Amino acid sequence: MEATTAGGEDKEKDKKQNLVVEEETLHGNIGLRDYMNLFSFSIGNAAIIIYIILAVVTSLVQLIPSYVITKWTAMDLEGQQERSDLMWLFVGSTLGYMVFVFIRSTSC
Repeated sequence: MEATTAGGEDKEKDKKQNLVVEEETLHGNIGLRDYMNLFSFSIGNAAIIIYIILAVVTSLVQLIPSYVITKWTAMDLEGQQERSDLMWLFVGSTLGYMVFVFIRSTSC
C-alpha cells in the first residue's frame, strides 16, 4: 500500500510542475490582419463594423443630454416649466447612453 501512495505522489508532483508553461512572445507589428483574426473568433469580421457603429452611436447619444440642457437653460422660467418634453428627452437620452455603453462593452 505504501508503494502505491508513493508512486501516486510522484505523479501528482509531475502534474503540478507541468501546469505552468512559459508564455510565447511574438515580436513585430500588429496589423489589420491580426485584428481580423481576433474578431473572426467572435462573430466574424463584421464585428469590426458593428463595433465602430456602436462606438459612433454611443458618442452621439452622449451629446444629447448636453444639447437638451443647453436648450432648457436658454429658456425663461415659464418656458422651462411648460416644456416637460425636454425633461423626458434628457432622461431618455441618459438612459439610452447607459444602454449603449453596456452594449458596446459586451459586444464583439
